Amino acid sequence: MTIGGRVGRQLLSIGALAAAVAVAMVLLSPSRPQPVGTPEPTRTALSPAEEYARTALQIMGDRSFFVDEVTWWPGVVRDAMAQVRPARSAADTYPALTTALAAAAGPQGLLVAPKDVPTPEIAAPPAVSASGGIGHITVPTIGPLISDSESARATAIADTIRTSQPAVSCGWVIDLRDTRSQDDWGLLAGLHQFLPEGEIFQLRDRNGKAFHVSIAMGSVFLSGRPMASASGSGTRNTRPVAVLQSGQTTGVGEALTLALQQSDRTRTFGTDTRGLPLTERFALPDGAELVLPTTRLTDLAGHDFTHGIPPQARTDDPDRAAVDWLRSQCRRR
Repeated sequence: MTIGGRVGRQLLSIGALAAAVAVAMVLLSPSRPQPVGTPEPTRTALSPAEEYARTALQIMGDRSFFVDEVTWWPGVVRDAMAQVRPARSAADTYPALTTALAAAAGPQGLLVAPKDVPTPEIAAPPAVSASGGIGHITVPTIGPLISDSESARATAIADTIRTSQPAVSCGWVIDLRDTRSQDDWGLLAGLHQFLPEGEIFQLRDRNGKAFHVSIAMGSVFLSGRPMASASGSGTRNTRPVAVLQSGQTTGVGEALTLALQQSDRTRTFGTDTRGLPLTERFALPDGAELVLPTTRLTDLAGHDFTHGIPPQARTDDPDRAAVDWLRSQCRRR
């Protein structure tokens, strides 16, 4: 054996020993780096902020009307959860959740911070007046109502209308052009004297499940469950009714427009309504709220109004057209 071969084996042995010592020192070091290419250890628990984000994303996925159309929704969820990983508070997750919300709900989706959540109220009844034998009911948009105040609101509306009835000899104008309220069962019950008895419209969720809305004896029902009742209400209306609608009419305003059209004493004036699904509010653990579109308005045959409800008389001056029509109806009586 040559000297070179023996020396080579000795050098290899020394090199191997040195390498082993180096590896041992690295392994024993308290701050050893992860070998290149080694994945991070899998975490078994989410942080409170991540749990918050997961809850919000679950609500979006379960309830938003449009989420089934978002075929890439699982990827949206993964991206959002990756973005909130460093979050330390619920508020830190808002940007990622807002991005996911845009995909799940479109422009109707909102994430309302706790400081901006509207305070529930007992809303005043619509403005009611009478002039020249014509009654005018203007229905504004209201915010969320205090729980269990719907029947009180319904009774107040019905009482206000009943007070004006003696001065109304010709007919009524019901102005829904700025009615965008989303959850106002008291309004439906309060205006029951203008609506047909029985089922008046349906609400359908994204799976096609129908919720039947009906009127009976001054009360409004959702699939048989009482939602609001106007006590001591007056007699049913027998006068012609002109309904004013516009592109701002949505939510309960659209539902009323559809229901009022069912009477042969009613005629609608203006432009197409908005045609948007109705929204619901969902509370989050930190006091914030998600606003999501959840149901679409349909008529009794199941026909929806994606492009809005067209008026029976399209006009740029609905106020004048409505009064002219009412007066023509009065002359016929």
